Amino acid sequence: METLAIAGIEFTDAQVSTMVELWENLISVDRVVGSTRGYYGTDIHLASEVTTDYPNGNAYRMPNAREIRALVLADGEATKYPAESGDDSNPWGHTDGMEPVTLTLISCGDYHGSFEDAANNRALDGMPGVNVSYPNTGGMGSIESESTVELGSVSALVHGLDNPTADDVVNNLRAIADTMAGLEMGEPLLDQEKYDAYVLEQAREWWDNGLGRDVTHEIEAMNPAGSFEELPELTGGRDVDDAIREAYFGYDGTDWQPTGPNTATGVYNTAHEDAVKHVARELFGWAASE
Repeated sequence: METLAIAGIEFTDAQVSTMVELWENLISVDRVVGSTRGYYGTDIHLASEVTTDYPNGNAYRMPNAREIRALVLADGEATKYPAESGDDSNPWGHTDGMEPVTLTLISCGDYHGSFEDAANNRALDGMPGVNVSYPNTGGMGSIESESTVELGSVSALVHGLDNPTADDVVNNLRAIADTMAGLEMGEPLLDQEKYDAYVLEQAREWWDNGLGRDVTHEIEAMNPAGSFEELPELTGGRDVDDAIREAYFGYDGTDWQPTGPNTATGVYNTAHEDAVKHVARELFGWAASE
């Protein structure tokens, strides 16, 4: 049987066709968007829906089956473009070459995405072929995390595997396509534990960025000796700040929720007032005045 060698792995024509179909399935998911280098070397966006509403954002079409096959055979690298005329949505319409295409699976940050997206990126981290980055610099508008794949790249799908086979490539690509299709069909979370851990991570960050200071001030205001008095020392030489944090986070009624529907950062405690009263009672024996 005649085979095709890609990235040192032998594929049958049927296996190549299966990969093309799986890539088509992946790029048909609405949330998956692409980027590539178009004519004049400019960065351009690719999406399942072509738009020309500049300055709100132009998007050219995703690669078709013939173009995907060309990318697969080139291991996702730049290749001679199988030109088609009369297609204004073609991102390579004015160039003789076809540039690599990066697909963004999930992106989330301060002003886009959700906590589920952030947790799902963590669940995707480590999946063969998927690159997950965490570029959050702490500034407003940051991207918290982003997962990407290189369209057509065979070597990326088996990176780190010893003696990979064509079946390994196909199976790993199928896993990515099926995972994203599942999210498209309404499965919000890939891993509940990842979500719970991310919420707690955000809560701790929120505490360090000001919530802890606010809680301490609220407890100081409950001091029977006056709000400007220092908090009393705790038995056993326990650090007061650490004890307040532990008691606040340990309150049974604490319920951390995202600060809004279109953000992947920032939480608030729906039981904040009760948690503060709990800390005051637990550590200092103070009761809030009614």
